[in-house]
Amino acid sequence: MKKFIVIICISSTLVSNIYPDSLSVDNKILFERFVELYSSGNLIKAEKALIQFLGSKELLTNEQLAAGYNNLGAVDLTLGNYSKALEYNLKAESFISTKDRNSILLADIYNNRGRIYNIKKSFDVSLEYLEKSIRIYTSLVVPDKNVLNNLSSAYINISIALLETKRYYLALNFLEQNIKLNSENRLYLS
Repeated sequence: MKKFIVIICISSTLVSNIYPDSLSVDNKILFERFVELYSSGNLIKAEKALIQFLGSKELLTNEQLAAGYNNLGAVDLTLGNYSKALEYNLKAESFISTKDRNSILLADIYNNRGRIYNIKKSFDVSLEYLEKSIRIYTSLVVPDKNVLNNLSSAYINISIALLETKRYYLALNFLEQNIKLNSENRLYLS
């Protein structure tokens, strides 16, 4: 039985500046608790904190909801709840507006969806979403380190799908791109 590394994207959008200025003190605390719990590996409590955050009575923006549900899907993916992960991932995309169809957040959603389909062994569907995520990440004018890390994740995820479909040359090509990206940008070192 083959084993692969699970590479998921916690939406950099959610961890960025979207939240601090636009949330109540209670929701800021809930969100910070989610980040702390997720970072420490306490996924069950992180999931509960994020569900509580998303279910608060405070009005959240579509971008906040999309990032929140994408992250909830990423947590469930890590927990092995693949059907729930896909459900949350699809819900996350439903909050993406037409003007945000080439956003970092949408790329993160597609990257996570590709990973879910890899696990479900639906490699052709996985490839479709991973290619979309890579196109969006590489089209960004000035990507930051979070975006580059997520692009690296997409390269690994697409390589897994290509290996599973016996497209070894293409898989090697993406792995080489990932090595170059990592070495040029000193990723995973900070």
